[in-house]
Amino acid sequence: MRRTGHIGPHYSRSSRGYSINPPPAPEIEVVMLGGYKEDGRSRTGPRSKIFQGFWDVYHGSFPKDESEPRRTWEGVVKNPHTIRSKDLYVEDHAMAALRRGRVVGMATGAFIDGDPADRSSILGPMLYGSYMAVRKGSRNSGVAYALYDAAKIFGKEMAQRRGSDRVDWIVCETDDPRVSQNVAMDPNQRLIFLDNLGFMAVDPAKFEYKQPQLTQETEPCPGLFWCINTPDSRISSEKLLTALRRWVPGQFEALPGMEGEYGRYTRNPDKDPTFQYMERQLECVHDLRLVDLKKFMVRK
Repeated sequence: MRRTGHIGPHYSRSSRGYSINPPPAPEIEVVMLGGYKEDGRSRTGPRSKIFQGFWDVYHGSFPKDESEPRRTWEGVVKNPHTIRSKDLYVEDHAMAALRRGRVVGMATGAFIDGDPADRSSILGPMLYGSYMAVRKGSRNSGVAYALYDAAKIFGKEMAQRRGSDRVDWIVCETDDPRVSQNVAMDPNQRLIFLDNLGFMAVDPAKFEYKQPQLTQETEPCPGLFWCINTPDSRISSEKLLTALRRWVPGQFEALPGMEGEYGRYTRNPDKDPTFQYMERQLECVHDLRLVDLKKFMVRK
């Protein structure tokens, strides 16, 4: 039987944003950055203490070739990246977890959906988790689970607005401990966390996932797993390709020569060499098995 994450009982919107207080850590408050004002000032805007804490946790947790500059997240908070097309709908989110007013964790991601008029399509709404990190000294205390629960509820709310009763896939990427150079976070611990939530990896023996380059100054990033939370033990290559084709314009800004049909700043997957590399792989297989993440742990 597959495991799933526990959803806490209390989740609400207030003048301070989205709040969640799930057991076993009721002292944790999760807020959505941006969008909510108090007395004309933003509690969670780019100049706020909460945003600075969000940035400190993020900046100290990911290697340069896997992370984005501060101005990107300032832009997300000021004006969340959205796509409002008939066949692609994207809504970004950025969250901070607070304990006694101090930011102890952060998470970002996006709700991604296709045409709601065609719910018979191969893939329904999808929730993508791009980054999640917890400050040292606050790990293993329920912070990451509170962030994950808040993201799931955000995804469910968005799916309902789009006329769907569920999120089809929750996806993320994580370091392969066998090759990871990330010294800020233990990749084995990340695998354990994702495994506890029910995520599995697309079989890396049949499909090599690469993260497309984030900026002109970085390179595509190998050494990652594409992870999916789904009750299925196998997935079709067509469904995975559909997810990747929606995900690239939904999450990556256009680099020179890669402008897409959803706007001059969205990336066209058909002009992205990394997406084309993954597409060629999927043309050669019919379906792929999902593999337990703990199988890739490295003993130290």
